Amino acid sequence: MNRDDGGVISWRQDSAMGETRCIILGSGTYPLITDATHHHPGPAFNRLFCFIRGSAQVTMGRRVISLDSSHSWLLPTGRSFRVTYAAGSFFHFFHFRWLGPLGQELFATDASVSGRNLGELSSMLVSAHGPEAGGERKHWHPLLFASIAAFQPQGMRSYQRCERHQDLIAHVHRHAGNGLNVASLARREGISSAALSKRFRRDTGMGLKHWLLSTTMERARERLATSASSIQEVASLLGYSDPFHFQRAFKNVVGLTPSAFRRSLRLGEEGA
Repeated sequence: MNRDDGGVISWRQDSAMGETRCIILGSGTYPLITDATHHHPGPAFNRLFCFIRGSAQVTMGRRVISLDSSHSWLLPTGRSFRVTYAAGSFFHFFHFRWLGPLGQELFATDASVSGRNLGELSSMLVSAHGPEAGGERKHWHPLLFASIAAFQPQGMRSYQRCERHQDLIAHVHRHAGNGLNVASLARREGISSAALSKRFRRDTGMGLKHWLLSTTMERARERLATSASSIQEVASLLGYSDPFHFQRAFKNVVGLTPSAFRRSLRLGEEGA
């Protein structure tokens, strides 16, 4: 576990699928005196709700989900929704992202919406996270990681065949945004671009070019979330001489412009 410069907490773990990473972007407690409704267009992170009392109703497309204190609830990233809280509700919320071995979002579909009765784990998390915990609040992070792990999707694609690409994957994560492309990686691997792309898709289920772009945009998201750098500065840092090209690429991958992405982080902090 480590703390980034912007206060973002990240944690890595090795699993049967390979290394996964959890990034905590924010958290808080939210007491409500009256009914309240918040709209969340294309949020850039997952949410975990732990209600102490009260309830809420989430509308996501045609689906309506009732949240209450009997379960902890996880909502996926990127899926717009509206949430209406009942008067007198009190809950803890956590904003995070959980990334798979290739940097893909693990909670990013409607199927990711779920409630779990975490029992004592949830009680320990909210107790450690709440204001009554005082100076011991730092100890809630491992409890959150354990809680999120309980929601990890089952039956996911096996990543055993990714082992032959471990060195390439590590190289891309180290140098994402520094002019990497399929041709340069193919030269590094000593095979043709077509052969490398075919092998990578067969073993991982992802196109190499798409994964390269996604990894670069992942670096952009972290930079936008954890620094005060301008969008042009972030674009330049990632090797984009044209900030408009960067903004188009970012929107194609993330679904939001860089400016909208930053606004979504602020709205998430203000509106739980």
